[in-house]
Amino acid sequence: MEKLLLTKRQAAGVLGVHPATVMRLVEAGTLEAIRLQPNGRPRFRVRDVEALAGVSEEREEARIA
Repeated sequence: MEKLLLTKRQAAGVLGVHPATVMRLVEAGTLEAIRLQPNGRPRFRVRDVEALAGVSEEREEARIA
């Protein structure tokens, strides 16, 4: 089963940025954070992070083929 949510560190790895930059993207409204519990750690949708990184279209094409 494919993982649907990423941690802040994982999202940073996909984007090639520091984890603090991921939170700046959230504050700027560029990336949506999901909290599974009130005051919980943020999680990020794989599709949102990949879209921001510009790789989502490539994965979709590979999945369809």
